[in-house]
Amino acid sequence: MSETTVVILLGRPGSGKGTQGELLREQLGYAHISTGEILRSAIREHTELGLKAQGFVEAGSLVPDALILSLISERMHQLVGRIPGIIFDGFPRTLPQAVAFQEVILKFGIRQLVVIELRLPHQVASERIQYREASNVGQLRLDDRDEVVVARMAVFERETQPVIDHYERLGVLVSLEGAGSREEVFGRVKLAVGAQDHQCLAKP
Repeated sequence: MSETTVVILLGRPGSGKGTQGELLREQLGYAHISTGEILRSAIREHTELGLKAQGFVEAGSLVPDALILSLISERMHQLVGRIPGIIFDGFPRTLPQAVAFQEVILKFGIRQLVVIELRLPHQVASERIQYREASNVGQLRLDDRDEVVVARMAVFERETQPVIDHYERLGVLVSLEGAGSREEVFGRVKLAVGAQDHQCLAKP
């Protein structure tokens, strides 16, 4: 059995998943896995999986879940047992991904699993996204911003909320208040990660 902890951060767009993942990486020495980053890295390095993924990317198609899971498994093989923890920010995004990911966790004999939901009201999350996009891009048309925010929230409700419900039914979800400063939220996240009663998922 592995001593590496797996942390899954879930929540609405704008709930602070990326920020909290980076704080865990910086302060606890965890690896922060981004599915986009490992996909780009595999393509850049011309690995066998990367070459398969490149075909989908160049065709403008979504990379299949099975291939994404294979890339994640490949990266985990490099990390499990060598570092204290691995953070997945916003993954799994869909219920089929969550079920398949259980198999990956079991394959590595993960003993500590922490699934954290960062709760944030729809309006507050939308305001955070709008502020972030305005800060990064400058002057944006208000209707464009609103359209993007509405679309992202709809995807969350349709695809990712069922993932949160799934982990809650399994009894492995820790639901935390996502409002407050990043330091205040990190205090809650750090306590959740440090708890000793986390469970490993059962075989789906």
